[in-house]
Amino acid sequence: MELNDLKIKYKSFSIFEKIIFYNALIFLLTLLFKSIILDFFQLNSNIEDVLFKPWTFITYSFIHISIWDLFFNMLVLFYVSNALVNVFNNSLPIKIYLYGILTGGLFFVLYSSILISNKDLGPLIGASAGVRALLIFLCLYMPYKLVPIAFWKVELKYIAYFIILIDVLGAFGTNSGGFIAHIGGDLLGMYFYSNLYSNNKNPLFNWKSIQSYFSVKSKMKYYKNDSVKKSNLKSDAATQKRIDIILDKISKSGYDNLSEDEKEFLFKAGKK
Repeated sequence: MELNDLKIKYKSFSIFEKIIFYNALIFLLTLLFKSIILDFFQLNSNIEDVLFKPWTFITYSFIHISIWDLFFNMLVLFYVSNALVNVFNNSLPIKIYLYGILTGGLFFVLYSSILISNKDLGPLIGASAGVRALLIFLCLYMPYKLVPIAFWKVELKYIAYFIILIDVLGAFGTNSGGFIAHIGGDLLGMYFYSNLYSNNKNPLFNWKSIQSYFSVKSKMKYYKNDSVKKSNLKSDAATQKRIDIILDKISKSGYDNLSEDEKEFLFKAGKK
C-alpha cells in the first residue's frame, strides 16, 4: 500500500479510530524509545512533577506497556464508542472519554499526593479511565441490552456491577492508584448519564437518574420543574414513553433492528 493510500485511509477514520491508531503507534514507539516516551507521556504520582508537566493529564492515556492492556482497552473502546456514536454522534462520546481520562488522572494525583503522600505509587499509564467512563455510561444508557460473554448473554447492567466492584476492591490492593483512576472514570460516566435527561443544566450530581437505572419499569426519566407548563409536561411524558419503548426494543433485538425513524428520534432525544 502506497503512502497516498495510507493518507486516504487515515482521513476516513473516525475520531475514535484515530485515537486507537495513535495508541498503537505510541506503543510501537515505546518499544524503541521507552525511557524517552515514558518520561514525556506518563502521569507522575508527585503533584509537584505534574505541575511542570500538565499535558500528562491527557498523554498518560496513550501509554501501554503490555500488549494485552493495549489490546483489551482498544477493543472495548472500539465497540463501546461505535455503539454510542450511532446514537449521539461524536460530540458526547468524545467528551465522556476525554473527561474520563482527566478525572481518572485527577483522582490518581490527589490520592497519591494527598491521601497517601508518604507512599510512592509510581506513574499512571493507560486508557482505562476513559474507556471505563464510556462503558459505564453505555451500561447506564442501555442497561437491559444483552451482550455475548463467553457462552452466555449478559445484560449490560450486570457488567457495570462487576466493573465497579472490581475497581472498588482493587483500590485496596497493590495497584491501588490505578484502580482509583478507574473509579474516577466510573464516576465520570455516571455523572454524564445523570445529566443526560435532566432539566437541571449543571447539577453537581443528580442521583435521581442513577436511581432510575435500578428501576425495572423505567430506564430513563425526565424531571419536573416548577416553571414548566403542564402542556410541556405532557409532551415530555409522551416523549419518555416512546424512549422507553425504543429501549425495550434495543434490549430485545439490538440497535441495528431499529427503524430509521426510531434511530433519528432517539438521536434527537439524546441531544436535548
